[in-house]
Amino acid sequence: RKIINHPLYRSLKTLQERKQAFQKFTDQQRKVDDENKRSAKEKRTKAFQELLENLGKVKSYTRYRSIVEDLGSHQAFTGVPDGEREAIFEQFIASKRREEQDEQRNFRQRNLDLVASILRHLTASGKLNHRTKWVDGQYLITQDQRW
Repeated sequence: RKIINHPLYRSLKTLQERKQAFQKFTDQQRKVDDENKRSAKEKRTKAFQELLENLGKVKSYTRYRSIVEDLGSHQAFTGVPDGEREAIFEQFIASKRREEQDEQRNFRQRNLDLVASILRHLTASGKLNHRTKWVDGQYLITQDQRW
């Protein structure tokens, strides 16, 4: 009864306008609630990822079970639901593997470039040719100061 006499309620003339206003209000509230849930989830996820990065024990071959034992009581660990926690951990491990593979690939490429450079230098200086035996060539390569 009180609401019917309220001036804001009376500013909407028809029942349809009142329903639209109420629907608009509920939609806005739902969006705000969804945004709050999403941002809270992002914060929890970020905190867990930072925990994994700062832990130092996590390698590309680390298993989820071992992390559960080590971090079982940590707030950033318990703040994320179990299914999400395992998915985040698997993504973290996959990125670790990619980083290690990239590092190995770059290391190998650097070494190949170095050996190629040494071989070019030895060939240009006349110390290495098509008649050089492997034992002699290996000795020349290992004696180079860049090796």
